[in-house]
Amino acid sequence: MEIHSTYIADLIERQQQIIQQPLTNQEKLKAIIALLIYDIKDKGTNGRVFFREMRHLIIENMDSMKQKRKQFRWNIETIVRNGVKSGEFRNDLRVDMVTFGILGLTNYSYNWFDPDGEVTADELIRVYRKIFLQGILK
Repeated sequence: MEIHSTYIADLIERQQQIIQQPLTNQEKLKAIIALLIYDIKDKGTNGRVFFREMRHLIIENMDSMKQKRKQFRWNIETIVRNGVKSGEFRNDLRVDMVTFGILGLTNYSYNWFDPDGEVTADELIRVYRKIFLQGILK
């Protein structure tokens, strides 16, 4: 529980620092994608515990973690929604699905991303940003 609690509290705090900056929604989203990948790079073991071992928490602790994860997701969804409203992001996609896509892609990276491997964290961040902010169409 301590690993889960510390991990998500730190992520939410750093996410809030990004949100509070005078940035565009696109810049905030880029910063949060970087936050998630750098976190996997820098805190690999704790990240694996956080992503894989939640099912081993007791119910009360699991409920608390689900609420904090929901808060982190909701913060991203708010950025995407604000970006749609401001005209930065397209308005023909469901905001919740875009948010789940961002989290699914970035969070799953802990399974295969090796910071000492062929792909650097910076390269991975660039690719993910392009996928979400530009798409893969020519």
